[in-house]
Amino acid sequence: MKQPIRHQSEVESLDFNLDEHLPYLLVRSANQVGVMTQKQYQNTTPGGLKLSLREFRTLVIVAVRNVVSPAAVADATGMDRSTVTRALATLRSKGLIKETPNENDKRAKFLQLTAEGRALSDQILPRMKTYDHLMEAEFSQKEISQFSSMLDRLVHLFAQGPK
Repeated sequence: MKQPIRHQSEVESLDFNLDEHLPYLLVRSANQVGVMTQKQYQNTTPGGLKLSLREFRTLVIVAVRNVVSPAAVADATGMDRSTVTRALATLRSKGLIKETPNENDKRAKFLQLTAEGRALSDQILPRMKTYDHLMEAEFSQKEISQFSSMLDRLVHLFAQGPK
């Protein structure tokens, strides 16, 4: 097993620049978007309701997809199923999401927003559009489309992992 790199000189000998490493840049960008998104929705939630970023992401997926399975939420968010399960438990306890049984598979459940969850998403989703406007002010529609396509390809590439 290789020993971890301990000195800058060892990093330089690898000819590696972290600031140009695409996975690092993607994670850094995603974290920044997450922080901005969380600030945006926290200014929207009524009565001081606090949601974690994972709860927020779960709520948005259920809101946008309307009726969805927990597995589909995990796939859509890129979160593991145990993280989604914890987020769903919190959202259920706050009265924002309800589960309904799948008539075709008694083990499976469908998720839907409650009236309170729908009211919250109706406040949050329009504010999320501000990020689209932010992007549109900085980039052309062609650039946004190309970037979106590249991100989609990267998601699939990283899901497959190295060969």
